[in-house]
Amino acid sequence: MAKQREIFVKGATERQVGAEVASYIFDLMEKFAGYGFNKSHSAAYALVSYQTAWLKAHHPAAFMAAVLSSDMDKTDKVVVFIEECRRMNIMLAPPDINVSEYRFTVGALSEIRYGLGAIKGLGEAAIESLIEERRRGGLYGDLFDLCQRMESRKLNRRVLEGLIRSGALDALGSNRATLAARLPAALQHAEQLSRNDAAGQNDLFGLAAAESIPAHPLPMTEVAEWSEEERLRGEKDTLGVYLTGHPFNRVAEEFASLHTIRLRDLVESSGLRRNNDHSLMAAGLVVSLRTRNANRGGRIAFITLDDGRGRLEVRIFPEVYERHRQLIAEDAILVVQGTLGWDEFNQTTRLNVERVLDLDGVRAEYARQLLIKLDLQQCEIGVLTPLARILAKHRGDGRCVVLVDYVGAGARVEFKCGSNWQVKPSEALLKQLRELLFGVEKVRLRYGISDI
Repeated sequence: MAKQREIFVKGATERQVGAEVASYIFDLMEKFAGYGFNKSHSAAYALVSYQTAWLKAHHPAAFMAAVLSSDMDKTDKVVVFIEECRRMNIMLAPPDINVSEYRFTVGALSEIRYGLGAIKGLGEAAIESLIEERRRGGLYGDLFDLCQRMESRKLNRRVLEGLIRSGALDALGSNRATLAARLPAALQHAEQLSRNDAAGQNDLFGLAAAESIPAHPLPMTEVAEWSEEERLRGEKDTLGVYLTGHPFNRVAEEFASLHTIRLRDLVESSGLRRNNDHSLMAAGLVVSLRTRNANRGGRIAFITLDDGRGRLEVRIFPEVYERHRQLIAEDAILVVQGTLGWDEFNQTTRLNVERVLDLDGVRAEYARQLLIKLDLQQCEIGVLTPLARILAKHRGDGRCVVLVDYVGAGARVEFKCGSNWQVKPSEALLKQLRELLFGVEKVRLRYGISDI
């Protein structure tokens, strides 16, 4: 401050301000710098911090609903707040066309109901019209009732598709695939009814008889629900988060046999690992990816892995990133091998990656046995021929032995296929086998733990 006094007084005198006056003005600024700015702001923020902390502690659901509503047009922030809700064990109910409001609300069981305004691609006017019509005419009965009661210009096909994929229309049909299949017919039916009404109102002389259209079409055939992967992808596209499940869940049990460490365990035990660097394997879904230039050239990557129960940021140095960059992308499920250490700058656990593997890479390297479960009924309907055809496509350089667990009328046996039937256990192979045998539990991989 003494140095700044000299600069200030010199500049003031050069502008015809007396040195005495300039010194007096600087004295005031120096005095203010000692307490004014810091204390006033500290007091204001302390009060706000106390109020918000009190609300969060005593009314957690209402507080988080308000926080979510305040930034619901910013998907990145909504994702962070939803993770906080899960950490606080606050249930988050999916959006519901017959229950949800525009903003996030608190339900009777202290759960937070997803706000319709947080669904991507829906305008505020369309949502307010939906809610107003629901209050006026009662709950929507089904998809045809919804389309009939809403104007097409406010609720067009794109908006309805977003509502279906987000899960907001689950109450109006048996499943999302069926709703999507019925949507064209529902829109057409609503348009015909609208034309019918218009013709009846505008023809003053009754010369043009309106087309006879039933108030409600006949029931349509049910459609098999989308796969979990497709259903969750729809939620991610429309809500920004996986709300009713997590893509990693389908491989969580499989990876447990790989002895991958849970991400939550890494985070919660971080304080014990500051000076205990060691190698390990971790797995998760890539939920964020960013890169920047490294000091010594190349690109360094930071990815955040999520296994449905925890998150961890992983640092990948240029050499490793260049070697595996074709595998590293958002929404990819990866297994990373590296050294766990303590980041003193950020005061957090960080995994320095030495190797990256995708699903096919992990399975090809570590899977030792492919177990297929068969029963008498399946054999009688003729699955053996297509089963052999599928396995034959994936033979070659694979070293995964095929085992068959067969359950007959009064006996059970597990037998090993010959070495010429060893396969490379890719995602494509597993998907084909599970579709043929009607179930994930019918096809399992066993890993060679000693090789890890």
